[in-house]
Amino acid sequence: MNQSSSSSQKETQLEKPLEELLNMYIENMSIYEKVAYEIAKNNLESSYDMEKSIGFIDFLKKNNYTIHQ
Repeated sequence: MNQSSSSSQKETQLEKPLEELLNMYIENMSIYEKVAYEIAKNNLESSYDMEKSIGFIDFLKKNNYTIHQ
Protein backbone atom coordinates (compact mmCIF):
# COMPACT_ATOMS: atom_id res chain seq x y z
CA MET A 1 0.00 0.00 0.00
CA ASN A 2 2.90 2.40 0.64
CA GLN A 3 4.15 1.96 -2.91
CA SER A 4 0.86 3.04 -4.44
CA SER A 5 0.60 6.10 -2.19
CA SER A 6 4.20 7.14 -2.91
CA SER A 7 3.71 6.67 -6.66
CA SER A 8 0.55 8.80 -6.58
CA GLN A 9 2.48 11.41 -4.59
CA LYS A 10 5.14 11.55 -7.32
CA GLU A 11 2.41 12.01 -9.92
CA THR A 12 1.07 15.09 -8.12
CA GLN A 13 4.47 16.81 -7.95
CA LEU A 14 4.64 20.05 -9.89
CA GLU A 15 7.75 20.69 -11.94
CA LYS A 16 8.82 24.31 -12.31
CA PRO A 17 12.01 26.16 -13.30
CA LEU A 18 14.42 26.88 -10.44
CA GLU A 19 14.18 30.66 -10.81
CA GLU A 20 10.38 30.55 -10.53
CA LEU A 21 10.54 28.33 -7.44
CA LEU A 22 13.10 30.60 -5.77
CA ASN A 23 10.88 33.63 -6.42
CA MET A 24 7.84 31.79 -5.04
CA TYR A 25 9.83 30.81 -1.95
CA ILE A 26 10.93 34.40 -1.30
CA GLU A 27 7.37 35.70 -1.80
CA ASN A 28 6.08 33.20 0.77
CA MET A 29 8.68 34.02 3.44
CA SER A 30 7.58 35.62 6.68
CA ILE A 31 9.09 39.00 7.59
CA TYR A 32 11.52 37.25 9.93
CA GLU A 33 12.59 34.79 7.24
CA LYS A 34 13.16 37.67 4.82
CA VAL A 35 15.37 39.45 7.37
CA ALA A 36 17.36 36.24 7.94
CA TYR A 37 17.64 35.74 4.17
CA GLU A 38 19.00 39.26 3.66
CA ILE A 39 21.53 38.79 6.48
CA ALA A 40 22.69 35.45 5.05
CA LYS A 41 22.89 36.84 1.51
CA ASN A 42 24.87 39.90 2.60
CA ASN A 43 27.20 38.20 5.08
CA LEU A 44 27.87 34.97 3.21
CA GLU A 45 27.81 36.56 -0.25
CA SER A 46 28.81 34.04 -2.92
CA SER A 47 28.99 31.11 -0.49
CA TYR A 48 25.23 31.38 0.19
CA ASP A 49 23.18 29.09 -2.03
CA MET A 50 19.44 29.37 -1.44
CA GLU A 51 18.82 26.28 -3.59
CA LYS A 52 20.63 24.20 -0.95
CA SER A 53 19.08 25.91 2.07
CA ILE A 54 16.98 23.87 4.48
CA GLY A 55 14.09 26.32 4.17
CA PHE A 56 13.98 26.07 0.37
CA ILE A 57 14.22 22.27 0.43
CA ASP A 58 11.38 22.15 2.99
CA PHE A 59 9.34 24.53 0.79
CA LEU A 60 9.75 22.17 -2.18
CA LYS A 61 8.74 19.11 -0.15
CA LYS A 62 5.81 20.81 1.57
CA ASN A 63 4.37 22.03 -1.75
CA ASN A 64 5.28 18.96 -3.86
CA TYR A 65 7.48 20.94 -6.22
CA THR A 66 10.36 19.58 -8.23
CA ILE A 67 12.96 21.59 -10.12
CA HIS A 68 12.67 21.44 -13.91
CA GLN A 69 16.12 20.61 -15.28
